[in-house]
Amino acid sequence: MGRHSEQKGNLDFDEGDLKYNKALAPHFDGSGWTSSSSILNMRKADWNILGFLAVVGLLVRLFHISHPDSVVFDEVHFGGFASKYITRNYFFDVHPPLAKLMIAAVAWMSGFDGSFDFSDIGKTFVGTEVPYVAMRTGQAFFGWLLIPSSYLTAKALGMTLEASILTTTLVLFENSFVTQSRFILLDSPLIFFTSCTVLSWTIFCKQAKHPFSNNWWYSLLSTGVFLGLNLSCKWVGLFTVALIGLSTLQHLWDLLGDLKITPKMMVRHFLARALCLILVPIMIYTTCFQIHFIVLRNYTEAASSMSPEFQKTLNGNGLLDAKQDVIYGSKIRIGHVATNGGYLHSHDHTYPGGSNQQQITLYPFRDDNNFWIIEKSLENHNETVGNEYIMNQDIVRLRHVSTQRRLHSHNVRPVFSDKDYINEVSGYTWPDSNDNFRLDIMRGDSRNPDSSKRLMAIYTRFRLIHVNTGCALYSRPEKLPDWGFKQQQVFCIRDGMRPRSEWVIETNINDQLEDSPIVTYGQMGFFRKFIEINLRMWSSNSELTSSHPFDSRPSAWPFLKRGISFWGKDHAQVYLLGNPIVWHAGSISVALYFFVQTIICLLEKRSIRTPLQALQTKYHSDVGFLTLAWLLHYLPFFLMKRQLFLHHYLPALYFSILAFTATLDLITRRLRAQLRLGITAFVAILAIWFFIKFSPLVYGLQWSKETCEASKYGRKWDFDCKSVK
Repeated sequence: MGRHSEQKGNLDFDEGDLKYNKALAPHFDGSGWTSSSSILNMRKADWNILGFLAVVGLLVRLFHISHPDSVVFDEVHFGGFASKYITRNYFFDVHPPLAKLMIAAVAWMSGFDGSFDFSDIGKTFVGTEVPYVAMRTGQAFFGWLLIPSSYLTAKALGMTLEASILTTTLVLFENSFVTQSRFILLDSPLIFFTSCTVLSWTIFCKQAKHPFSNNWWYSLLSTGVFLGLNLSCKWVGLFTVALIGLSTLQHLWDLLGDLKITPKMMVRHFLARALCLILVPIMIYTTCFQIHFIVLRNYTEAASSMSPEFQKTLNGNGLLDAKQDVIYGSKIRIGHVATNGGYLHSHDHTYPGGSNQQQITLYPFRDDNNFWIIEKSLENHNETVGNEYIMNQDIVRLRHVSTQRRLHSHNVRPVFSDKDYINEVSGYTWPDSNDNFRLDIMRGDSRNPDSSKRLMAIYTRFRLIHVNTGCALYSRPEKLPDWGFKQQQVFCIRDGMRPRSEWVIETNINDQLEDSPIVTYGQMGFFRKFIEINLRMWSSNSELTSSHPFDSRPSAWPFLKRGISFWGKDHAQVYLLGNPIVWHAGSISVALYFFVQTIICLLEKRSIRTPLQALQTKYHSDVGFLTLAWLLHYLPFFLMKRQLFLHHYLPALYFSILAFTATLDLITRRLRAQLRLGITAFVAILAIWFFIKFSPLVYGLQWSKETCEASKYGRKWDFDCKSVK
């Protein structure tokens, strides 16, 4: 930290006082900028101020937390998941389990039995024993911890006392942070662990001159721990991993160029970072899933999207042992291998276009409409069947048990596609050569080598090739519209992805197979379950493309164009909206960084050296690092086609706040102490005023219709003033 004398009312410094931390900068080319007394330079006054701000922050986040006394926004999901953890009933979610496990732990310790299902927004807690206040308080606790974390981060970055106080004040009175932390949601622990990761990394970088000391190890290890906790809450933590990863690579590159570092020492540096920043986060992440699997041990319909081997690990999974040998006349249930989308299914409903014949879909749940009888081809159907095995390349037909229509395809486009290489698959009443499919066995199982030669339940993976057109029975994760009951598409495709045309027989019923061996799915070990559920999370994230009344795109977030309605009732509402002064100050500071760096580059191109070169270096180091953090937590959302909301911007918002206060701190360093304090106080008071102005939206308080309408500064701010008295 730069040496200065506040008693003089001025900040005098030279280039020697403004050495910057190269491990934090995008183009690390300086030396560590360290405190004269300690890394954070926390004095008694700092602790007293931080204590005061922490008390205020606790009051701000806990005020009126029992209201609303009904389910709010995504409490539908995360409160419901807590219920399922307590009742041990399996559920699937696109987010890692840590934050949900912590919510469930608070609920369980508060005596919740899991009987309340959080099924609908607005469902009342009145008259129930749901400890919703304790559950919300648990999340508010993480929102509160962000206050000291932000103060310590500001100090670690070398900000002055005034700038550190301003940073914490802006975090404390940021409406979106407060709103998000008061309900049973995942973002509070995510943002807190993100802040702690950056705090630990900043402290570690200040230990560069003391490698392998105790403090060096503690800060490096804590960075890895918080990375693991961050990633275990939401995959947004991957952006923080990228931030620390880029900084680590640059730091190692600089060490490689230091001739004083021996090869042996270089290896030690690499291994230390690999241990703390790679192995430790992976261990934490996998441990969270291990706990998740141990707790969720009872089968529910939510497990139907997982593989049968995964389902087999759950109690009451309903998977029946099957007779190994499949013969003509067997009653079978056929599962799709690649998507785990369910079973080949039909029902007494027709397509609204195409051939208008009976629909064929995939249905994820076990149902009587999933059963088929496997028969000989139309040309050979009169032959005596007996106990005849079904061999590779046999021509077969499938007759639907419930409707007695046969699986059928023809040169007709399905309703959902006009591609000439995609044919409709339907259920057809009359015997027809278009009912014929050739059985292509793709692979068998080592437990029975014959399963690669003839059809067996469980063991054999096969394709069904339509004889007349040459297309393969196929499915993909896309769902049909309401007319198809949101079930998964099935069609016949030429030259499609082979894995999506593979099928397996899960259930095999035939009274003539008394002597056939019984086969069953084997149970998965932890690592196979871990890999499968993460792949499923990835695919499900990409499938969240449906519209929502309050979704928004990343281009609108930095400008605070629109919020999210969380709840509304009795002339009051909760609406997620940022504090305008905090939000726009952060966005301007990020834009200013790019503008300033462009000007500096142009000046350097003309060999013009400015008198504030040391200040530029410091600005490039700290604000550059924070801008990089903002970019990494913001730009990736532009690549996502999934449903997005304003709250996805909150980690990036945190870094923009730090970037703003760091920028203001550097701009005002040469001013008199009184003037600098006045500017800081003005910004803080303005932020507090805006927070109070929009506090009815934070706490769900009633306000007048006139005040509500007058508060709509943004054209697209669509909080409801019509229901306000």
